[in-house]
Amino acid sequence: ASCLQWECIMWCADVNEMAEILNNNFLEILNKVAPLRRVRISHPRTPWFTPEVKNVLIARDKAYSHWRKTFLASDYDAFKTLRNRAKSVVRRAKCTYFKELLSPSLSVQQLWDRIKKTGLTSNFQNLSHFDASKLNSHFVSSTAPTPTIALPTSYAVSQFSFRCLTDSDIRVALSKIKSQAVGSDSIPLTLIIKSLAIT
Repeated sequence: ASCLQWECIMWCADVNEMAEILNNNFLEILNKVAPLRRVRISHPRTPWFTPEVKNVLIARDKAYSHWRKTFLASDYDAFKTLRNRAKSVVRRAKCTYFKELLSPSLSVQQLWDRIKKTGLTSNFQNLSHFDASKLNSHFVSSTAPTPTIALPTSYAVSQFSFRCLTDSDIRVALSKIKSQAVGSDSIPLTLIIKSLAIT
């Protein structure tokens, strides 16, 4: 991290450029420390697959194999009975699982987190990059002009300046953020908070 050009941030006059340099440096460090890896998942998870479901499917498959050897009507009837029972057990297991997973007692945030984990929704597309100054100008131009107000020419405070922030101030501010929303930089808050421990 020390080899990166952090001082370039202080030379910038544009806040967008500052944010871009900071994000690029942060992502460069992450890619060195914890690079992304492709993981192949051969079989999707089926958490509703209970021992009862497993046993009834085994019994159904055995009955089918037995009927394929004998071709007796009685064996076919036995297979159909087990097949219908297997469908019923699987349907009941899925309903029970999803009713518990998506319980109405959950908060909205917990509910959406669980829905995303099930894969029932597609990934949200990040907003395309936009200039914050242009966005501000758009909202300012959309309002009606306000009457001019005469402001006092002198103030009790002789000088105005921003207070320098410490590392502790930033840690406290980040810890108070409750939202898990990801901004246009695609860097989740959890990743930033975890990186504070090693900076």
